[in-house]
Amino acid sequence: MLVALVLLVAGCRIGSPPTPTPPISASPTETLTPAGDVLRINGVPVRRIVIPSASIGPIFALAADTLYRMEKGTWTPIGNDRLGRHYLVDPEDLERVFRGRHRVCGGSPPEPDVPMEESKDGGLHWRQLTLGTNIEPMLFDPNDHEVIYGADCNSLVISTNAGNTWSRIDPLPGYSIVDVRLIGTMLLVLGINPVGTSALSAVDVTDPHTPEAGGILLTANGKARMDATRELIVVAGAGSIHT
Repeated sequence: MLVALVLLVAGCRIGSPPTPTPPISASPTETLTPAGDVLRINGVPVRRIVIPSASIGPIFALAADTLYRMEKGTWTPIGNDRLGRHYLVDPEDLERVFRGRHRVCGGSPPEPDVPMEESKDGGLHWRQLTLGTNIEPMLFDPNDHEVIYGADCNSLVISTNAGNTWSRIDPLPGYSIVDVRLIGTMLLVLGINPVGTSALSAVDVTDPHTPEAGGILLTANGKARMDATRELIVVAGAGSIHT
């Protein structure tokens, strides 16, 4: 089976009951529109947009510190997120959302801890996952949506119980993990090190409870991004292309 990769340069016990997202005064906005190469809502650049799948389309957007949800073709403000967390939406249950972020890796002094939170009502209320601090959620396992893959500054992190507990594995020592993709039972892990070299590794997650890390598959100069399909492997980085 041929696998495709594109590298482009460029547990947790629930603490307190869910609490409402702090209200904000902004009224519903018009549909997000492009302005040059910057997406904006009401003139404010969008920091992050969340698209669970191509067939579903955008669900959330974060513009400045305001969190918006797409409702009937209109971006509606539903709260705020001053920490700029990454959002992971269950494509089979759009009301189920995780958000979290690890601190800036190697920052001095370190940033304050960033808690992970879960919503079961589409982002209206959130509850903190006490063992998910400084973890960035990245991917649901499509075969079991209780399994979540993510990263902190130093490790690949895996939860097999919807964020209640997390285990750690280090498939790329010395690299900060920036992306993960799942092809069958192989989890592709992309990282970047302090000198700016990107590396790709693979982790066997046939059983997510006992993941097995492989070696480094390739390295590329510069910051890289990744995409993957089952049909083709293409790796591009710093002016070079590998197939």
